Order: sequence, then structure tokens, then C-alpha cells
Amino acid sequence: MIAGIERMRHYADVIVGLWRELSTLDRRRPLMARDIVVWALGMTGGDACEALTSFGPDDGSEVERLCRSLRWFGLTNVIECIAEAMRGFDFAQHPSPSYLVVCLGRVDEAVEMFLASADWADAHRLLQAIRNVPAKTMPRLVAAIDRMIDLQVGDPEATLTGPHHTAITLRQLLSRRAFLTGKIRALPAAPQSMQSGLAAIQAEEVIALALARDRHSCAAAHYAALPETERHNLVYFWARYHSDVSERALRRMLLALPEPEIRALAIAHYLTGLAQRGILAPLL
Repeated sequence: MIAGIERMRHYADVIVGLWRELSTLDRRRPLMARDIVVWALGMTGGDACEALTSFGPDDGSEVERLCRSLRWFGLTNVIECIAEAMRGFDFAQHPSPSYLVVCLGRVDEAVEMFLASADWADAHRLLQAIRNVPAKTMPRLVAAIDRMIDLQVGDPEATLTGPHHTAITLRQLLSRRAFLTGKIRALPAAPQSMQSGLAAIQAEEVIALALARDRHSCAAAHYAALPETERHNLVYFWARYHSDVSERALRRMLLALPEPEIRALAIAHYLTGLAQRGILAPLL
């Protein structure tokens, strides 16, 4: 996806060529690289269902994972074929929220379920699963999330740490809102002691979104606006642990920071995180 569809197609052609060289019996055996074969067949216009023969009734999560990666490449037609092939299994007849969205493409239905849900656990699963919300549906979804955020912020026991449920629920709501809208919502009704933390939770998603879109200056501006501790923790975490944030994009953001002191400290914490992963040792 990062390299570009046309540059990836060459690899898909090679993979399909190797797949065609296998015997019919070998093609029907479980493959560790089945996802790659399905992707390659889809990219080259082949019948991706040829590589689905080893899926069984307990493979719902594997099917979800496969369809999610196929959506990254816009292979909607392949996903529809997979959903059709899986329809006899229980996980397709009684889909989880993630399966409903990723494999069946029923985003509007998932949003309606979220809007009607009175149980936080169900609402959380739905909210985590919802992706690619249609423009006409987005205002209703964001409004519902905002109502939940306001309710959480208004709780006298609201907190971002400790055992109270808002330590989890408020974080999730703010993260998903920022991910869906690409914006940071001010929360003046929140206690003053929480406001910087609430903004930082949203900023993390907005920065990651800007990096994914190659908007390094925008990401750098949001990063520089964070409180010092939040800045250091964020860049250290992204360097220390595996995440969806591109390392190349993150490095470009660090170099785009305008203030020399902020840039130097950010790079220092980034290098500390890499050192903790053992990545720097071979380079020194």
C-alpha cells in the first residue's frame, strides 16, 4: 500500500506464478502463507476462493484478519467472494461486530446498533469495529460519541487512571472520535486537572492519522502542542513498541519540529525507545 499498487502488482504476479506451479492436492492443504496467496490472486484478477479451501468453522477471526488486510488494497470484490464462501459457517450467520463491518461491509447497520446500544461493552466492541463510515452517517455517529463523552466527563468520579470505569471508557471514546474526525475536541466542562490529558489522548490519534497521510508538518504542530511529559511518552512508546505508525513517517515528523530544543529531546526519547528494543545495538 505504501509502495503503490502498481509497484506491488509485480510481486503479486510472482506469487500467483508460484501458486500455479503447485499441484492441485498441495493447493488444498493448509498454507501458512494463505493470506498472501489470496491477496495475490485478488490483485491479479484471479479466483481468490481457490485458496480458501482450508478455512473451517473455527476460523472466524482469521477470516476477519484476512478481509481487513484486503480492504487496505481496495479489494472489495474479493472480500465479497470470501463472505459468500463463508456464509454457511456460524461465525458468518451470527457475525461479531468486527465481522459485520470488515467482512460483510454492513457499516450502517453497525452504526445503528451502536446508536441503540445501552450496554457499554457492546457499544465498545461496535465502536472499535466501525471503519469507513459513510459521510451521511458520520454526523450521527460523532454526535452519539459526544453524548457519551459528555456523560463520562460529567461523572463526579471521572478519572484517567485508577479502577473507575472512565479510565477505560473515556479514553476509548476520545480516541475513536479523534480517529474518525481527525480533530481534537475541547472539553471545558472537564476538571482542569484532566484537560491536558484528555487533549493528549486525542492528539495521539490525530498525529498518527496525519503521519499516515504523509502530513508531517501537521503532525509536528500537534506534537509540539502537547505537554512535555506527554510528548516524551508518546515518541518513546512508538519507538519502543510495534505499532501501525510508520517509522519513516515518524522520523520525518521529528525532523520537521521547528523548535531545536523540542526536536532534540524528541529525537533523544525516540532513540531511547529504539535502544530498548535492541534496534540500535547493531548500528553502534
